[in-house]
Amino acid sequence: MGLRQWLAAVSVLSVVLVVAVVVLVVLLRREHARSAELRAARAGMTEQESGVLSVSGVFGSSASDTSDSHIVFPPGTSSDTVVRELLDSIASASIIVDFSGQVRFSSLLAQSWKLTRSSRVVVPQLEDLVQQVQSDGIRRVREISFVAPGTPAMTTWLRVMVKKIAPERILILADDRSREHRFEQQRRDFVTNVAHELKTPSGAIGLLAETIASATDDAQAVQYFAGRIGVETRRLNDLVAKLIELERVQDTDATEDDREEIDVDTELASVMGEMEPAAAARNVELVTTFNDTDGNQNDHQRESLMVKGQHSLLHSALKNLIENAIKYSPEGSKVSVIVEPGREGEILIRVIDRGAGISQDDLPRIFERFYRTDSARSSKTGGTGIGLSIVKHSVERLHGKVTVWSRKGEGSTFTVSLPLVDGKQQEESKQQEREAS
Repeated sequence: MGLRQWLAAVSVLSVVLVVAVVVLVVLLRREHARSAELRAARAGMTEQESGVLSVSGVFGSSASDTSDSHIVFPPGTSSDTVVRELLDSIASASIIVDFSGQVRFSSLLAQSWKLTRSSRVVVPQLEDLVQQVQSDGIRRVREISFVAPGTPAMTTWLRVMVKKIAPERILILADDRSREHRFEQQRRDFVTNVAHELKTPSGAIGLLAETIASATDDAQAVQYFAGRIGVETRRLNDLVAKLIELERVQDTDATEDDREEIDVDTELASVMGEMEPAAAARNVELVTTFNDTDGNQNDHQRESLMVKGQHSLLHSALKNLIENAIKYSPEGSKVSVIVEPGREGEILIRVIDRGAGISQDDLPRIFERFYRTDSARSSKTGGTGIGLSIVKHSVERLHGKVTVWSRKGEGSTFTVSLPLVDGKQQEESKQQEREAS
């Protein structure tokens, strides 16, 4: 009996690992595709540079210029004004400095990025590039990073082009690449985290299998370790399922035709029914309360609250929030879900637990993928570190927002705010349903 359990567990493990690898490959391909889209979106920078440089002869007075290389402005038009308007209209930040280092022009974008101050360039890497171009006249294209003075410690990455455009005049064009760098860092972190999360249970299963192989004559030991293999296998299954769910909600980009009206009360009742077995297993009481606009309990004397979107997104958000609340609540406690209309045309759904709470240092990061406030406790409860990220993306796809209040030792309250379908829209929808029937 014990040997058969072992063989069955190993067979299940093989299937789970294959699925996990396939999911990881698919996710990596999607992340690569997103990165390619970002690079393509920035491709316009090169075209803008070449466009600006093609008219750079206007700024100079080189003897080799021909009449065809000049733009003739109407009488009374200042070429300086035209140049300023041109540089302010392009998507890149632009600066013109003279050979003394004084800024002769700084676009609004360059000023907002704090590249200049008091008529000087304040980014050391840019100053060095200007001096190099001033020395040999050769155009430089580089990627630099810096932290803007007077701003939070967040690094900005720029792709810059520095070129001499006229006697004693140097042009700087800068394009912000921070988004691409942060996306690439997120991609690397994601791959590292997924690999780690897959390695932990698979490594444990390998050790358990070796232990079983050396204890085939001990039926009790085989049964115990086979059970442990089952636990680690379920952990792998949960991780793969959460990864697939996260990818689905991130890729969901519903058109107006795909969005439908959803009765929040009905959707919540469905989720609560699904979560009842998990709550019962931990002896956690699930309580749902429906309030009116004044915050008074009113379970029956109010109309249904409707939002517009995809059922699957709202279902994912509610299920993951309530599932988390159950997992991190002490046995014998209560998880409350309060639903009420807000005062600005929105619906508020609050999920309240009486767990250990979250420290103020951890709160800003809890919606990040794989972030855990307590790794040891997450391992014990079977948490994947992905649930709250699914909540965040699902709610955003529904044009809402999710916030959290928490204090160590006092529990946590997660609040989902979604725009309500107004009464006129509801009546029109009901009329369409009647006509269709």
